[in-house]
Amino acid sequence: DYSIIVEPHGQPWLFSLMTPQTVENTTNSIRINADSLLMNRLPIAQRMRYQVRSALEIEWLNAPQLSDPQHDFYTRLPRDSNPQTRALANSWRSENLGDEQIIAQALALFNREFTYTLQPPLLGQHSVDEFLLVTKRGFCEHFASSFSFLLRAAGIPARVVVGYQGGRWNPVENYLLVSQSDAHAWAEVWIDGKGWQMIDPTAAVAPNRIEQGMDEALSASDQALVANVWRSSQLLYSLQLRWDAATYTWQRWVLNYDSEAQEGLLSRLLGGTETWRLTLWLIGLGLIGVVIFTWALLRNQKVLELRPETRAIQKLERKLAQLGYRRKPGETLGDFIERVLYSEPDYRRGLEVIRRLFDQIAYQNQVDKLTALQQAINTFPR
Repeated sequence: DYSIIVEPHGQPWLFSLMTPQTVENTTNSIRINADSLLMNRLPIAQRMRYQVRSALEIEWLNAPQLSDPQHDFYTRLPRDSNPQTRALANSWRSENLGDEQIIAQALALFNREFTYTLQPPLLGQHSVDEFLLVTKRGFCEHFASSFSFLLRAAGIPARVVVGYQGGRWNPVENYLLVSQSDAHAWAEVWIDGKGWQMIDPTAAVAPNRIEQGMDEALSASDQALVANVWRSSQLLYSLQLRWDAATYTWQRWVLNYDSEAQEGLLSRLLGGTETWRLTLWLIGLGLIGVVIFTWALLRNQKVLELRPETRAIQKLERKLAQLGYRRKPGETLGDFIERVLYSEPDYRRGLEVIRRLFDQIAYQNQVDKLTALQQAINTFPR
C-alpha cells in the first residue's frame, strides 16, 4: 500500500507501481482499466492525491489468453520497413526457436557493442535497421522500440511501455520524488500462459541506468545535458531536499483538509485571510527564499565542480590516453578498465586497486578512501 501525489499534466492517466489491485481517492474518480492502468474520469488539471495497492508479482489462476485480433494488433508492423531486422527475426524463427529462446537471442544482441547516450546520431528511413546494425547508440526509447519491432517481426506480441524508473529518496520526510528526468521506456512481451511480461532491453546495455539512475550511465558530455546545479553542491543539495520536504508536507496537508479547515488554520497563523495580507506574506516568503539562494551561491562559487573522485578518474583517463587508450562516450569505468587490461595485463594490479577504491567512494560513500585513490592514480602505471 502506498500513496501518490501527482502534479497536473493534462491527461487522464495516473501512475502506480505495476499491476494495481485497488485505488482510492476522495472523489472516487479513478478506475483500473483492462491493461491495469489507472485512469481518471477527467484530465488531471490540478494536484491530486490517491492511494493504491499493487501486486508486484502475480500468479495466474487461469492461463491468460490473447484473442486473435489482439495478437494481430500487437504483431503489426509498418509495411516495407526495416528489411534487415525482419530477416534477422525470420532467421531465428527458421531455426525452430521458441518464443522465449528468441527473446533471449534479442537480449543477447543488445548485450553486445551498444552504447547508452542522450546524443544519438540521426536515423534514416529504416531506423531500426540502422540502429541495430550500424549506429548502435541511443537511449531507452531506441532500445525499447527496436526490441519490440524485432520481436513483432518474429511473430511475438510486443509493445512499448513508457513511465518512470527510479527517483530520488528524500530522507527528511521519507518519500520518493519522481521527476521528468526519471522518465523511461521498456517493453512488454506476451508469453503464452504467463501474460504480459516486462522486459527492459536497456538493462542489457546499461545496467547502471537501471540500478543506480540515469546519471551513472551517462558520459561527461551527456551529463552536461541534464546537469542539475542543486546537486553539484552538497549545501545546495541539502537545501533542495529540505525545501522539497517542506513543499511535500504542505501539499499533503492541503490535499487532506477541506477548504474550511485550511482557511481556519491560515487565519490563525496569519491573523486573517484577506487578499492583501496573503499577498504580503507571499512577498515576504519569496524575498527570504531569494536571500537564502543568493547566499548559497555566493558561498559556493564552484557549484558545477565535479566530485573529487571523478576528477581523479579524469587524471587516470589522461594517463591512459597517452598510452593509446581513450575512454569511449557512455563507456563505464569498469568496461574501460577491462578493455585496457585485455591488451595490457601487466596493469591489472594497479587498475583493479583504482577501480575498487573508486567504487567504494562513489557508491559506498567511503570518502576516507579518496587520498588512497589519488595516490594510486599518481603512481600509475608503476
